Amino acid sequence: LLIACYGVPSDFRSMDLLDLIRTSGSNEIVGALRRSPFLAPMISGIVESSIKRGMHIEALEMVYTFGMEDKFSASTVLNSFLRMKKESFEREKQKAQSPMAYKEAAEKQLGALSSVMQCMKTHKLDPAKEIPGWQIKEEIVKLENETRQLNREMEEKARSITLMEEELLSKRLYNEQMKRPRLSPMEMPPV
Repeated sequence: LLIACYGVPSDFRSMDLLDLIRTSGSNEIVGALRRSPFLAPMISGIVESSIKRGMHIEALEMVYTFGMEDKFSASTVLNSFLRMKKESFEREKQKAQSPMAYKEAAEKQLGALSSVMQCMKTHKLDPAKEIPGWQIKEEIVKLENETRQLNREMEEKARSITLMEEELLSKRLYNEQMKRPRLSPMEMPPV
């Protein structure tokens, strides 16, 4: 609120300002932020730099906070974000050598899709209208099922490894007991 009223210090970077606005609970002071003669000219630059850094959802939040829907289309920003995340997920899927790596990639994609759905719900956007061709809900369900299945498989594998380790340990202990030297009658203490 103070920055909206008195201006932005010259050593503030756009990302610093974005973080400050996001953490300030801007919903309560949205009117003051929109009327600020200091912030209004800077916001389009902040939104553009946020998009370039891959922070599309945060940029879209700024767009709606400052009422810049005419300048930045939610459809364009969300489609760009979804394309970027899908390409990243496909690359990570191909690189994944283990179920754990695939699970991490799937969880990251799941988080991205969930953030899109949350953003659309918050701003009352229609998915069919804003992001046609993307079946986000179906993709979320599919990824949740895949991660659940991977969790089960990894738990079963860990359980089987534990059982094998226990079996090997018990065999080794049994063999050690069998190999224990016995005292000869000469070495036996008197009874």
